[in-house]
Amino acid sequence: MQVPEIIEKADVSPILQAHLHTMRDFRKDAVSVKDITFFFGLPIVVGASLLFIRFGFRADAVNGFLNTFAILTGLMLNLLVLVFSLSATAVERNDGPIRKEILKQVFTNVCYCILVAIAVTGTALIALGYMKSMPFASTGPVATFLLSSLTANFVLTLLMVMKRMYALITSEFGVSSRKTKGEPPSARTA
Repeated sequence: MQVPEIIEKADVSPILQAHLHTMRDFRKDAVSVKDITFFFGLPIVVGASLLFIRFGFRADAVNGFLNTFAILTGLMLNLLVLVFSLSATAVERNDGPIRKEILKQVFTNVCYCILVAIAVTGTALIALGYMKSMPFASTGPVATFLLSSLTANFVLTLLMVMKRMYALITSEFGVSSRKTKGEPPSARTA
């Protein structure tokens, strides 16, 4: 077996590319600089700000990151199964292309969230390994930046998933926050 074949089995770059593809202005069919800035730039600013003020997480906080993201990884895997089931139902019912596209984007975003949760869990494990030997230790700059920026990115992406799922469910039941204006939910809201 060749080395590239082994790496190919664990290659997550298609998930990352597909996630970036969901950061689009679908009305213009172009990459949305606003989305990229918000979902990636803002978390980097959060991480850099913590570095600037020389903040570090204590061992109990890193333990919290580890426990929280280990649990979230399992929950996100369950959500992935749910979205897959919804997608299969959408194909069987021959739902419209907008609904199928939103389900595909949600599936992609959940896969991305799982990767981020794994990265936070791994970072927390490594940070705890270094911190165990020192009392009152705090994370170094790399671990602080990674834990804070990845967590911010995870939360923002999870909010996007939640909004897209909300748009799907409200369109399914004909309920919309825009109902008072008489506008149906659309793909733009997702």
